[in-house]
Amino acid sequence: MGAFDYLKVRPFQRATSMWANSLVDAINTVYDMGSSTVKYSDLAHLGYDIIPDKDNARRLGDPSRAWRDINAHYGYFKDGLFVQGKAVIKDGDPVNIYDIFPPAEGKIVEAVNESRATAYLKDIRDKAVKVSIDAYGNVGVIIAEPVDEYGRVRTSVEDAFRPVGDRVALPAAQNTYGASVSILSGGRPNVNVYYSLGGAGTIYVEVSLDGSKWRVLDTITLTAAGSGLKTYAGVAYPYVRVRTPTTGVDVELEVVASR
Repeated sequence: MGAFDYLKVRPFQRATSMWANSLVDAINTVYDMGSSTVKYSDLAHLGYDIIPDKDNARRLGDPSRAWRDINAHYGYFKDGLFVQGKAVIKDGDPVNIYDIFPPAEGKIVEAVNESRATAYLKDIRDKAVKVSIDAYGNVGVIIAEPVDEYGRVRTSVEDAFRPVGDRVALPAAQNTYGASVSILSGGRPNVNVYYSLGGAGTIYVEVSLDGSKWRVLDTITLTAAGSGLKTYAGVAYPYVRVRTPTTGVDVELEVVASR
C-alpha cells in the first residue's frame, strides 16, 4: 500500500477543499524529500556544507579504500593526526631520538659536539692567560689538572679550587616531564646537592665517566613535599647529575662540586 493511497478518488466521491489541501500537502512533502536528498550529480559541485548527523561517528574514506587527494585551506583536528602510520609531532611534544632517521640523528650529535668543543676552546682561551703571582712577585702559569678528553686545562690554583655548579627550578604547571641538572665537575670530589619537591617523589643523584652512561650514586625518596641538602665526599667521577622523574609538582634542584 502506498503512503498516499488514501488520497485516491473513489467512485462517486465528491472533490472537497479538504481533499485538495491534503493532495497539495502530499505533493509538498514529496518535493521537500527530493530537494533535501543529495544526488550523484550534485557531488561534483556542492553548493552547501556537508555536516554529519552525529559528532565523532561518521568516517570519510576507509583504510582499504582511501581518497587519493584532499585539497583544503585549513585543517582542524581535535585528536591525533597520523602520516604513514606515525603520529605528527605538535608544538610542545617531546621528541624521541629513536624516531629520528640516522642522518638527522648524526647531524644533531655533530652539532652538539661542535657546540661543546667551541665552548671548551673558549674556556681555554679565557683561562690560559691566567697567571699566578706568589708573595715574592714570581709570575708563572700553574697547571693544576691534566688535560681532559676535551683538551681543557686548569691554569691557576685559584681556578682549580673554584666550585662549579648549576640549578634548575620549575613550577608545577611547567613540570610535565620531570627535571634534571648536570655539571662537569672536573674531578672535584666534594659534591653538594640541594633538592625541593612540592609533593611526594623520587630524586636520583647520578655520576658518569662520559656524560652519557650514568650510575646511581644515591636515591632520595620523599613521601610528601619537602627539601634538603646532602653532601657527598670522594666523588671522583667527572660528571654529576641530579634528576627527578616526578611530574606535576614544583621542583628545584641544585648541584655544586668543589675541592
